[in-house]
Amino acid sequence: MTFKARIAVLIGKIVRMVCRILHRGGTAKPGKIALKICPDLLSQLSANVKCITVTGTNGKTTCTRIIEEGLRREGFSCFANRSGANLIEGITTDFIVNSTLSGKCRYDYAVLETDEAASMKVFQQLQPAVILVTNLFRDQVDRFGGVLNTRDDIRTGIKNAPNAVLVLNADCPVTSSLSEEAGNKAYFFGISASASGKCGGKGVSDLDGCIHCGGKYEYDYITFSHLGGYNCPSCGSHRHVADYEALDIISQTLSGTRIKASAYADGQSDELILDINLPAVYNIYNALGSFAALLQAGVHKEAAAEALAGFKCAFGRMEQLNIGKKGGRMILVKNDAGCNQVLQFLRQAEEDFVLSIYLNNNVSDGKDISWLENAEFELLNSCRVTKIYVSGMRTEEMYSRLIRAGIPEAKIEKQTDCKELISTLNRSEETVFIMPTYTGMMEARAEIIRQCGGTEFWEG
Repeated sequence: MTFKARIAVLIGKIVRMVCRILHRGGTAKPGKIALKICPDLLSQLSANVKCITVTGTNGKTTCTRIIEEGLRREGFSCFANRSGANLIEGITTDFIVNSTLSGKCRYDYAVLETDEAASMKVFQQLQPAVILVTNLFRDQVDRFGGVLNTRDDIRTGIKNAPNAVLVLNADCPVTSSLSEEAGNKAYFFGISASASGKCGGKGVSDLDGCIHCGGKYEYDYITFSHLGGYNCPSCGSHRHVADYEALDIISQTLSGTRIKASAYADGQSDELILDINLPAVYNIYNALGSFAALLQAGVHKEAAAEALAGFKCAFGRMEQLNIGKKGGRMILVKNDAGCNQVLQFLRQAEEDFVLSIYLNNNVSDGKDISWLENAEFELLNSCRVTKIYVSGMRTEEMYSRLIRAGIPEAKIEKQTDCKELISTLNRSEETVFIMPTYTGMMEARAEIIRQCGGTEFWEG
């Protein structure tokens, strides 16, 4: 560690302490200040740490939590950026917190959720051992532009980490293409044709055509959006053979999923039953990607399987909450692909429930809310939802979208005051589901803690 780096660590720790005293979280500011003092601080702090990074549009926080659990079950010492601060400033903050004053990290492994655009800088400094890319969808178009722009950001990051093992979604044409120009060893995960029939609906594709030639993809099957068994008749590009694959979806409930899977390990592919402590099809992908990343990081498949079954949900990601008479879940949404999967999940409810949709469009949410038109809110007409509360900065737009979806006006209520919203939900006799965008999640969750109890997001 250079003298400048030691000073940066000291200042970062002081800033963190002050932030916590003031109940401000301090998840990014310490790293931001420290990096101004020493721009390559992250590189120095992570020099002797085996880093596993997770990036992609959806599922980063969930996968990070599963991988962390798997490493601990294997007996490895590790830390993760649990607060979700996934830019270089937040990741640097976590290294500062988990290092001594001399800059020596207290752990052998780090599991780090990484923003897609930030991966360009982060991967270069971290030099990760494993890079998991979950999927790529159109998201925050005001920031990222098209989905291929996001892919190119990650591709640049991978080029800066030539020794990393890649774990890629075989069913996503954009994600799997990251292996084509990279010299990195790559493994693929996905859902097979035999399991696809239990995946629900198709949704709207985020791809206008083949990412290589512009031709029209043909699909043997679709799990959702543009994910599935794709091929392009024009140029011959096609789905990769998956090393880790769901062969059958044995059962799906509101609390979890059981699948039959094949997994590549020790030079051969074995079949096994995996229990996933989360519902919904998109979490099958998260589970398989995390399982693959764990095996590539040196975790045995038994410990990896235990992690899938026993990990604790991250804040806001199917998080169980002590709200109302029957409790509830908070499920983050930020684009149409993810929203459609949540709506499909809600259709599985066998009892009546109330739903809160909390729509903000701050910078962290994505300013563009045009994705609402592609989200299949019409599915709510076939759900057992008795009341829908609409809140947030874009209450009016959300209300109008639900009316256009055919939801009876009497079933929808505008509730713009967060305190009153949570108070109302807490009086519910039915199960509560809260479906917020990112800053809506932070606002609603903070109010739930005040009224119903719970842990702060950086403590979860």
